Amino acid sequence: MATKVPGWLKFVAVAGGVVLLLGVGSAAGGFFFLRSSLRQFEAADCSLDALAERYGEIPSYRPEPDGTIGADRLDAFLAARDRLRPRRERVENALTLLSGGDAIRRAGPLPKVRGTFGLLRNLGPFHRERNEALMDAGVGLGEYYYLYTLAYYSWLGKSPADGPPFKIVGEKGYLLETIEDLEEPAVRTYRTEQARMSLNRLLLPVFRSQLGAVSSLPPGEAVENWEATLAAEIAALEADTRRLPWQDGLPVAVERSLRPYRERLSESYSTMCNAIEVGLARREPAVSADETGPDTPDA
Repeated sequence: MATKVPGWLKFVAVAGGVVLLLGVGSAAGGFFFLRSSLRQFEAADCSLDALAERYGEIPSYRPEPDGTIGADRLDAFLAARDRLRPRRERVENALTLLSGGDAIRRAGPLPKVRGTFGLLRNLGPFHRERNEALMDAGVGLGEYYYLYTLAYYSWLGKSPADGPPFKIVGEKGYLLETIEDLEEPAVRTYRTEQARMSLNRLLLPVFRSQLGAVSSLPPGEAVENWEATLAAEIAALEADTRRLPWQDGLPVAVERSLRPYRERLSESYSTMCNAIEVGLARREPAVSADETGPDTPDA
């Protein structure tokens, strides 16, 4: 059974404090706002379970044995991301307001109030709509994170540190718990570390499965070279738990598959929302956190 996304009670507790501090018009109004937000997160949780049930968790995905990525798979990946664009822009706006900046700080507390409510209002729907878009596009969690990591990080050079200059989820699991507590460099270092370790762990089984399928290819020198290259990358991932797949450069077959989509992929990336999108990776319930490190990248 898929593991539930944790922290709804903690979310409600901190959100309740935010509502009271920011002065929602009435206690009843605050209550209904929180109840609506909680229901959105619960709906997102159900959609994630449905997606994992249909296509499996991230480590169950197996790429093409020869390393190519079909045009139909990239079209499906981008279709899901394009469908999410309106909601992603709302989350970007909320995070931008919360991030401050000189002009926003001069405007007083109102922008951060708007940002807080914008994030609380849109984060659950963002999660749910992402899962529904993947379901309708026929893209599972493993394929989504495989393509996200290879296209954005390993090829386009985007950074796992991308996102707002604060931690969206704090050490205790509270939403916006540490928005003012850490300096931006520390936040980005922490985010990078968590994302790299989690994606390494989640995607290693994907690469091992791909290597196991290479034997199904017609024998030849090209296949032998590819098998050796893939085995070397797996060894590198095993030796360095902070390594991202193909971080030193994509194999020719992968790069050739992505090349026609460079502009569309670049346009579909959200620097501000990256921390949220990677933070939606699933944990694997069969393996304990003590054995493997962090369950998911922390936003």
